[in-house]
Order: sequence, then C-alpha cells, then structure tokens
Amino acid sequence: MNLAEIILNKSLRVLDMTVSDALVGLGQKFLESSSSALTTTDLEVELTPAKIIRGVSVGIPTNGVPILVVPLQFEDIGTIYVKLSVKEAQAQLAA
Repeated sequence: MNLAEIILNKSLRVLDMTVSDALVGLGQKFLESSSSALTTTDLEVELTPAKIIRGVSVGIPTNGVPILVVPLQFEDIGTIYVKLSVKEAQAQLAA
C-alpha cells in the first residue's frame, strides 16, 4: 500500500483495483526496462507480465524452476520481495 501511495501520490486505505493497477504498471515498467537491457545481449528472452497475487497461503507452481528472491529495501516503505526465475527454453523441432 505504501508503494502504491507513492506511485499515485495520494493516501490509500483499501487494496482495490486502483492500487493493483498502479503496482502492475510499475511491474510493467520494470519489464520494459529489462527487455530493453536484454536486447543488447545475444540472449533470446521471453518475459512474462507482472502479476499481483493476493491471499493467505497462496502457492504458485514453479514446475521445478528455481526462483531467485530479490529483496528491495526502501527506507519509507519497507522491503518488497521480487521473485525472479530463469529457465532455458527447449529447442523447438522443425516440422
């Protein structure tokens, strides 16, 4: 909520669609920056859109792909944990 308040520059009380949209929009900006940075490499990448998942004891299947958890510490809002995973794509066989 604190991060959404900073993004939207207003006080918020409820985690509603406005808050979710602001946070997903920020995730989209990270995605675009990452995509731009990775185009300068010889890597072929496919980035998935940012998502917000809410709930208690919610699990996300990773299909055995390791996840790197990156804590981002902000003085004003605390820690945000960004979860990243990298998977090598299987080569597609030509038909």
